Amino acid sequence: MRTRISLSALLVLLLSGCGSAPSRPSLQVESSPGSDVVVVEQNQNGGSVTLHPGQTLLIRLPENPTQGMTWQMQQRPDESVLMADGQRTVRSGRQINEDSLLAFQELRFQAQETGETQVMLAYDQPAVGDSSITRQFSLTVVVQAGAR
Repeated sequence: MRTRISLSALLVLLLSGCGSAPSRPSLQVESSPGSDVVVVEQNQNGGSVTLHPGQTLLIRLPENPTQGMTWQMQQRPDESVLMADGQRTVRSGRQINEDSLLAFQELRFQAQETGETQVMLAYDQPAVGDSSITRQFSLTVVVQAGAR
């Protein structure tokens, strides 16, 4: 008897989820960057930033993950100066509280050796290609030796 009730309850739970709206992409909660991380945002488009070897560059740009758009590298930086170190999509506390569809895409880079390079990004639909680019972002990155 107990097994029949448990199976019935499980079946009801499974079926109740079938008619629900599709879930949003998995997003992480925005966290505070470490002391060795330099954060750059959209208002610094076209600018420059100076790093020291070993520091992390975090480029945080707005996106709407439900539209299939994402920030992608148009041109890879010189990897002897700046190495790509992953990306993720995060939501701020405000975006979570307001149940917003908007989020931020964070692209991480690790400063390597002294030099200068460019980070060039495009906001587009990967499956469509260049014709879907709606925004671009560029940043000159200078890595120099010395005290942090």
